[in-house]
Amino acid sequence: MAEILPLFPIHSELDVLDRFEKFINWGLPFGAANINNIHADNFEKDLPYFEYSSSFIPHSHDSIKSFLVKQEFLTGDALRTTKLSTKSRDADNFITSKNYLLFAKAYINVITFYRNLRSKPKCISLALIYLEKALRVLNGDSNNLNEIKLITFQRALRDIQQSNYNQGTKYDTGKELEILAGMLQSGHHTKTFRFSGKGFNLLDKPFSFISDIQAKSRKKAISVDDNEFNQKTSSRITNEELAAVGLAYCKSLDINGGISKTSFIASICGLCFTTVSMRISETLLLSRDALYSDQDNQYRTRIRLTRPKIDESQNLPIPLMLSNLAKEMFEKILNFSQGAHEAFKFYVEKFPNSFTEVNELYIPLKLRDIFNKEYLTKEDVLFILGCPDSPNYYFPSRLKKLSVHVFIKEPNDISNLVSKNIRRHNAPYIRINDF
Repeated sequence: MAEILPLFPIHSELDVLDRFEKFINWGLPFGAANINNIHADNFEKDLPYFEYSSSFIPHSHDSIKSFLVKQEFLTGDALRTTKLSTKSRDADNFITSKNYLLFAKAYINVITFYRNLRSKPKCISLALIYLEKALRVLNGDSNNLNEIKLITFQRALRDIQQSNYNQGTKYDTGKELEILAGMLQSGHHTKTFRFSGKGFNLLDKPFSFISDIQAKSRKKAISVDDNEFNQKTSSRITNEELAAVGLAYCKSLDINGGISKTSFIASICGLCFTTVSMRISETLLLSRDALYSDQDNQYRTRIRLTRPKIDESQNLPIPLMLSNLAKEMFEKILNFSQGAHEAFKFYVEKFPNSFTEVNELYIPLKLRDIFNKEYLTKEDVLFILGCPDSPNYYFPSRLKKLSVHVFIKEPNDISNLVSKNIRRHNAPYIRINDF
């Protein structure tokens, strides 16, 4: 992929002072590099933020931006939201130096494209903000890009380490500083970012910079009493725990049947235990063909998981002993969600632009005969809502505002399907003929 990306042309050593200006003209949105799908369509150089294109906008938002605030005025809302609080809107709080502002926008634009990111790169913005502050501290309040040296990155790293951010954010921002230092020179190479020898060559004197911020430990510990003992949980599930999950799943089927909400939840939890590196939340991203048999080995079952952070899918094997169980669980998940899937497909196909355009109700095939009736009985409504078949069952609480009528042929003629206690609720009695 890197081979077909636009790369910044290497210039001679004599034009060191002009390299940043050339990089800005090359890397800015709608610049010479022609990287135009990261920023929103409307690009203004002087605005102190980078506004992302529609492909980055999450649900319930109308825009998403990275605000380039000076580090001393940096608050959480500048990074977490699309809008700043009233206290953060002062013009003096933003990075206003034109060269650094444009450089930051160009770098965000290029690196987001190079790494094929799908969400707002929070820690890239943080790294640029802390580097700008370090430049000003070390150079008499000047953030001249040509003054960037090893000590600038070291100072920025120290400030990140002393910040109030959690350890995960500190670690990620330190790693972004590493990438920034490498790309300002000949390039940077990691397992997921292979750009060795393809940097921007903007600095005159090369140096090596490595962040020493430690990652937050992923080991979970349960501390009952620090003075007595610490009990650490194993990273692997034991055979006893796996058997308990299987028994709970089977018991759920016995009690609730195959098609029920409880069995659906049990299938989701159980499916996660049949494979490795699968979280319950990832079932939301499963496609309907995610579980399949290996072409090279028909007895080997695999599951395809989407990894949004790296924009790739992973095909994980399922142990032979658990393959039949995984297939059964996956089939129950598909069957239970079939109705919702069909409804969503109906609305997307008929109203592709916006759900505000929806003016037609999707009715499942099994309910269409009922909805074709001129009137619905209470029993019809209970069947539509999937309520239990019980004579003592009333409407769900969310429908209490609906007026309930009991239709009779003669006075005191009450349906056997209606509880005698219905009289206490003052439900109006209406003769069918009168109705």
